[in-house]
Amino acid sequence: MEPSSWISICLMQILFGHLIILASKLPLQNDNNSLLLVQFVFRHGDRSPIRLYPNDHYKHQDFNEGLGELTNRGKQRMFKLGRILRDKYRPYLDSMQIKNVHARS
Repeated sequence: MEPSSWISICLMQILFGHLIILASKLPLQNDNNSLLLVQFVFRHGDRSPIRLYPNDHYKHQDFNEGLGELTNRGKQRMFKLGRILRDKYRPYLDSMQIKNVHARS
């Protein structure tokens, strides 16, 4: 991939991240609000490499979870994201019906 493509991807991720942070600061509920749809698209947490390079100096490093799996840091990040989302949408959770929830990984 060309360097300019990597720069574009990085800039888009930074912009998208800032938009999410700004949106998370907005108040959700007042007397006239009702929640119709919440849709999240996010990248998985930090993962270990999917394969090792033949001349990799860090070959000896342990990947306890296995190659391509979430690292402990990745698990912590996803857990923290879940807490943030739960706290933000808590007012709506009482009326939520599990049959209306769809999660996909």
